[in-house]
Amino acid sequence: MQKKARLILCATLYVLSLCLVSCEKVSQMRAQHYYNSAKKLYETGNYPEALKECDNALTFDPLFYDAIYLRGTILYRAGTYKDATEWLKKVCQIQPDNTQLRLLVTDAAMKAGKYGVAVNQLKILLEKEPGNQELLFLLRYAQIKSRNDTEVGKAIKEIERLIGQDHDDPRIYCLAAELAILRNDLTEAEMLLAKHYTPHMIWSETMLMLADSYIAANNFHKVIELYKSLIEKTDEKKPLQTRLSDILLNNKKFTIAEPVLRDMTGQYPDDTDLQIKLFTCLKALKQYDDAERIISDTISKQPDNFDFIKKKIELFIQKTDYAKATAEAAHLLKKIDKTSPQHLDIKNLMADIYFYSGNYSAAAKCAEEVLMLNPNNTHARFNLCRIKMQTSASIEVIGELRQIINENPRDSELYYYLGLAHSKRNELVMAEKAFLESMKIDPANKEALIALGELYFQQGAFSSLEPIVREYEKINPDDNETRQILAAIKRKYMSQ
Repeated sequence: MQKKARLILCATLYVLSLCLVSCEKVSQMRAQHYYNSAKKLYETGNYPEALKECDNALTFDPLFYDAIYLRGTILYRAGTYKDATEWLKKVCQIQPDNTQLRLLVTDAAMKAGKYGVAVNQLKILLEKEPGNQELLFLLRYAQIKSRNDTEVGKAIKEIERLIGQDHDDPRIYCLAAELAILRNDLTEAEMLLAKHYTPHMIWSETMLMLADSYIAANNFHKVIELYKSLIEKTDEKKPLQTRLSDILLNNKKFTIAEPVLRDMTGQYPDDTDLQIKLFTCLKALKQYDDAERIISDTISKQPDNFDFIKKKIELFIQKTDYAKATAEAAHLLKKIDKTSPQHLDIKNLMADIYFYSGNYSAAAKCAEEVLMLNPNNTHARFNLCRIKMQTSASIEVIGELRQIINENPRDSELYYYLGLAHSKRNELVMAEKAFLESMKIDPANKEALIALGELYFQQGAFSSLEPIVREYEKINPDDNETRQILAAIKRKYMSQ
């Protein structure tokens, strides 16, 4: 009886083992099937679907080496370098002696900004090839980029040794230039880069880093010099030119941006984006005739472009030509569906025109028409607030302004009007805080600066305004009008 039971048990175990082997083979077959599918999709460039098939393969076999490697490679090709680094590192654990794989991990890690990982991978590679100059250069590069004090210190010692030997690789001097930038010796960095040009990307990369440092130092003439040098030495000029123009416009350096943009529009006359940038620059410089000519020419090429027509209306508002602004806006309103968002935009512009021209009842009517269609429209709510402020600054107006600010916390103009409302109520501390916040968001806000000047000079606190004026003048160095207004306010209170 016992012998029969043992035979039955053995037979059962044998059947189970066959089932397990069979299931394992099925899993391997399914994993291989999905891997093959992923590989085909990868080869056709369909990376999203290839990743899905890789995941399916790994569901059946989580340790499937080929699928792990392929997944890391797909992520690398797709530019998802951080994830690629992690997956390729898994493959390195399986194939620690695969040099090409470690180089791929190193490259992915650098592109992902994971320089510590790159340093570790390069040290492993250098154990096999201690004299490999390319690996040694990459190690120094990654050490500096890691910003790890210990690793940077090692790189500094090695770079100083090489420079002392008059090393002939210009990339070493680019690394020395980056170290100079890190210790804020921009003159030294500039000298090194001027003397040791190389077509290798590290030169242009370090030049851009140097330019960014001059931006932080508010030396935009140097920024232009560096970009001109970069542009001269590259075949792909337009991306750098565009980047330079954006830097100058974003930092409100309109005076020096103008010749840069005029030169670019001459080189690329059919580039509408450049025309609009030049228009923006000229509008800021109050060169209204040229600005109007450019926007009119642009509209003639794209007559149905709503944004361009809107910019033209805004130009007329800025130059206080309210008759032209009104006519242009009224003409546009006839062509726009009343239910469209563009209709509300132009209605709000009409309210602006009426407000600036002193027709407050018409401005209020336009704002109320917008709010009938969209009760939460920020522009219309703001317009009603500043219209009501012409007669009084009630608690309700201040409450509404604060609510709009909560919804739009980075709007300098809103804080300026909140300051005006508090000033009307003689709440001078609250007004000061609002004006300061307006200047913090936009140091070029002329109206907020003048309002602060009135407030501080009235209190005799002349020195309190000086740092704010200095920041304003960094952005608007040629604004003599504002200087004269502030000087007149100061004289008024000093004579009292």
